[in-house]
Amino acid sequence: MRPRRRITKDHARQVYRGRFHDVLTASGEPVKKDLMSIEDAEWKQLASGRRRRRSDAELDNLLAGRYETVRKELLTAQPRVKPLGPRKLSDAVQEWLDVVGKTRDEATVRHYSTSCTQLIECCGDFRIDKPPSGFSAQFVSALRQSGVADQTVNSRVRDVQAFFNWSFREEVTPRKIKLEKLRATKTAPGIYSAAQMQDLLASIESSLDSAKTPQQRLSALNKRRAFWLLRYTGMRSGEVRSLPLAHIRGDHILLKDVPAAGFRIKGREEAAIPVAPALQDFLGNDLPSRSTDERFYLDDGSGIPYWREGSAMAKAFQKHNTALGITGIKPVHGFRATVASSLLNAGVSPVAVQALLRHANIQTTLGYHNPASLDLAKLLWTSKYYTTGEL
Repeated sequence: MRPRRRITKDHARQVYRGRFHDVLTASGEPVKKDLMSIEDAEWKQLASGRRRRRSDAELDNLLAGRYETVRKELLTAQPRVKPLGPRKLSDAVQEWLDVVGKTRDEATVRHYSTSCTQLIECCGDFRIDKPPSGFSAQFVSALRQSGVADQTVNSRVRDVQAFFNWSFREEVTPRKIKLEKLRATKTAPGIYSAAQMQDLLASIESSLDSAKTPQQRLSALNKRRAFWLLRYTGMRSGEVRSLPLAHIRGDHILLKDVPAAGFRIKGREEAAIPVAPALQDFLGNDLPSRSTDERFYLDDGSGIPYWREGSAMAKAFQKHNTALGITGIKPVHGFRATVASSLLNAGVSPVAVQALLRHANIQTTLGYHNPASLDLAKLLWTSKYYTTGEL
């Protein structure tokens, strides 16, 4: 059983409906209200008189805004109340997702939702105030049996733990529930060598040269643009995917929320990402070639982000990795780890690398470093200790 969504599509009545978990009926069930017609939601009237279908991001933002408007109207007429009596896990999860959806980006909320859905599918839709004995171990065991890596198991457990922490703070559960994680073996992040970087760029350039259709050419152009930004900034996939052209400012890139792309900054802090000289040269040639309809660095040609999610971008790069025989490197994450390792190996202060990658904890930054990328022999044999015997 999946947690119920707060917005549903009623095909029979041709409307989108909202389910408001913090506004209850006399029976304790969430209030349901029509938000708008499917036609008005999915089609946008242009100034020219023509209509254009809204992108997924535009539709999500429109419905989310309408949902909040109706929610405020309902709360004005009926104050927020907590459900009486025991609640099922699915109801509590949906209420939590509604709360975190106001401050976290869409990808994070989807990850939370998937993790909690897996918990419900594994352990049942139990009463939140009386979880079954041993459900934590049962959840972990089911995830491992599905074949996912230990790190992924722990990621899912962390998501569910965040939900139970919220439940305790909001007095949804009478006691604090702590889930057990696996003691996963720490593995060094996969990074690209200089030769692999050259091969990857050459493969992308080759796909651009051999493109036979406008769609193939657009795909190759966006992969090349993504490569240069990921390679020289270490930005996260969501940050690159949703970057507006207006935020590229010559010697730096402005990182801030982009509501039109459903993007919120991780950590809630705006930042300025420095642009390396090699990247400046690329942008100097690329940006003037853009059409007036494009709004995003990775654009579909009509002012909409080319990739809806960072995972779609990762799949595009994975095809080149596979063709080149590059294994053990997560396509987009590997760029970030490569930037961190390259800078640390070059002697750049870990604090400076932490600032570039925008990690709250420096241990996170050091965790991106792959020790295997160090030329230990060169470092040791040329050190003062080995050449002179002095420390």
